[in-house]
Amino acid sequence: MGKRCFIIFFALCVLFPLDLFENSTTASVDDTKKIYHVEEDQDLELKVHPPGTFFDESEKLIWSPNNISSENLMQISIVMGEIINQNAIRSINTSAYWDGTTSSVLQFSNTTVIHELVVINKSTVVTYNVSYPNTVWGGDYSLSVTINFQNSTTQEIHYRGIQFQTYDYHIYGNKNQEGILLCSCETIESEIFIRNTGEIESILQISVSLDSAADEFAKVEFVEQDSMDIALIESGEVFSTNISIMLGKDNIIKNNTLDIPISINISYEEDDGNLVSLYEQYYFLKTIIVDSNNNPEVSLEIPEYNDVLTSNGSNSLRIPQHGNDSSLFFLGNAEYTTRISVQNLGFYNEELTIISNNSQLNQTVLYQDNLYIIDNFNELKINIGTYEIIELKILIQKPTNIVMSNLKFTIHFSDSYHTDIELNFVDAPTVSTAVILSSNNQTTETELPIDEDIALHVDLSDYEALVFFENRWFLTCLIESTNNSVNELIGIQCNNQNILIQPLIDGRDNYSFYFNLLNLSNELNSNFSVKFEISHQPLSRNSSIVHFITLDYLIDLTNQNDNSNNEGDNTGNSGDSDSNNSSGNDNTTGNPVDDCADIQCDTCPVGMVNDPEGGCCACMEAPETNVDTGDENDEQGELQNDDATNTATEESNMPTYLIIGLVIAALIAAVVIIRARKSSETQQIVSNKTTTQLPMPALPLPGLPIPSAVVVLQEWTDDNGYSWRHMSDRTIMWWNGSDWIPYGKN
Repeated sequence: MGKRCFIIFFALCVLFPLDLFENSTTASVDDTKKIYHVEEDQDLELKVHPPGTFFDESEKLIWSPNNISSENLMQISIVMGEIINQNAIRSINTSAYWDGTTSSVLQFSNTTVIHELVVINKSTVVTYNVSYPNTVWGGDYSLSVTINFQNSTTQEIHYRGIQFQTYDYHIYGNKNQEGILLCSCETIESEIFIRNTGEIESILQISVSLDSAADEFAKVEFVEQDSMDIALIESGEVFSTNISIMLGKDNIIKNNTLDIPISINISYEEDDGNLVSLYEQYYFLKTIIVDSNNNPEVSLEIPEYNDVLTSNGSNSLRIPQHGNDSSLFFLGNAEYTTRISVQNLGFYNEELTIISNNSQLNQTVLYQDNLYIIDNFNELKINIGTYEIIELKILIQKPTNIVMSNLKFTIHFSDSYHTDIELNFVDAPTVSTAVILSSNNQTTETELPIDEDIALHVDLSDYEALVFFENRWFLTCLIESTNNSVNELIGIQCNNQNILIQPLIDGRDNYSFYFNLLNLSNELNSNFSVKFEISHQPLSRNSSIVHFITLDYLIDLTNQNDNSNNEGDNTGNSGDSDSNNSSGNDNTTGNPVDDCADIQCDTCPVGMVNDPEGGCCACMEAPETNVDTGDENDEQGELQNDDATNTATEESNMPTYLIIGLVIAALIAAVVIIRARKSSETQQIVSNKTTTQLPMPALPLPGLPIPSAVVVLQEWTDDNGYSWRHMSDRTIMWWNGSDWIPYGKN
């Protein structure tokens, strides 16, 4: 140490004028806590960690000059109080100075362009690694970091508080294992290593001895070395010793672990010849006790299950029964996939084979991205070392005719050591309750406007009782009709919208929903249905399970049809009066409809002339005349007129002379009033049945002259029970139960 100080002092005297020492900055050191701080004249924060450590973890401030790793690396993290992009930094320079009592000496410097940027809370964390040589001196160190940006600007940060040990060591076991596998079947050898990680030219003195405390459970011995030997190792060198362990067969070890104490003493010699101890205590060799052979430890992962089932050393793995159905479901898929991991917990290596007892279900094994049938997989002769784990996927294919099938396949190491996996497969769950129902009628006759609340109830309790079933559902509704335009004329909140239902998360399995149904337009003229559908939508795979209910709505179009028909009657009557040459009347039928249909009005029947008032027939009875032509045809016509007149007189039973006695002046006013009233009443009358649905009445032919005021000429009831009236203005009327309704004109 004295030699090193002399060299430092000589070098500083040559390189620097003496007056510079008076102005040099020295570290402010707390000898008790050895805590240093980043200078506070900057908006940057720096931390030092081992590589791969997160920024918010505790720092590593004490380092070994000769680390155990192949490269001596420390991780530098810098927090900047702003967000910068990935390419903003061109390079980062780091310099480390050994801080003496009067001066600082540069020990190593590193410039890197490799760094990582992470944005956290509107700040940027810059992380990079620095390599240091194994020739660094022991002592306190400070860092100076310069960040060079692409825009030629720089930022600097200074950090103090790092310490490199002058004397240091590292103790570790064979391959740095967490525990040595120990079996009563064989003697196990283990190696212990001690490395001098101090500064260059430092020497450590090593001694190792065994403690008799381990003899109670195991026989522990050095393989070659005497326990009294003392070894000297220089910086960077490694001391090792082999120890044999034989576990007693009759011993029962709690938790299957045993810590074997090894006494180790590490020290170094000071300049005055005194020994200083660095480590003088027990180093415990950790062991894990295993049997020579064991059943395969199997873990079974089920997609719908929230956990993984394990065999826990047992030779069987069954689906747990909790009073509920624990079947596995294909859900309409042609294949079911489950993941299996197999671990060897025995001391010796084992060869893995799979045996299946079910030939109904086709089974294949996916291993290392290759698919095998079971026989071909067994031909691989996969060897599993102690505590080694391999991952498999088992694919079970469902035949089309399967309803339920049990499957047992065996993970086999040997005849004595195997684990059976028992599963039960069903295509889909069965439910005993209605999953979706509504308090509304399933068939409803309704009139416009529609404004109806629909109450819907969803019961998933049967599905919630299943062990391996992912309860995740979507509720939606659709408007269905043979008329495509109806979808745009009906409004309901859930139309084509998925409503997510998750009993496991919601904490319940019964749900009530309320939706408002209304027509958006008066043009709605078609029947329609509202279909509510709840479909199974697991995240793990597809499902074909769907439940639905359909509500049918029958639109009552009677009122609309009646109005339309009345308007049509008015139009038709008007049209008849304008088309005298296109229709006629055959009064011999006694039927108003047939009368209009059979008349050829371009030539009126004998005894009738063109009617100037117009009617459905556009013809009227010819008035009597005293002209005697002597023509045979005239005589025949008069006979026919007389017959018709007599018939009408007999059927009407009304004195003709009373009608003729009416005031002639009232005739013109009556005709005007009747026509106005007819037009008004026809537009306002709403009937429950259209006129085309009524039976045709049998009417006697009228033979009287048109009276000056509208009176009832005849009233009767036909064979179908309909009551009729024949009015003096040739109007036919029928009784709808409350009013006399115009039917037509004769």
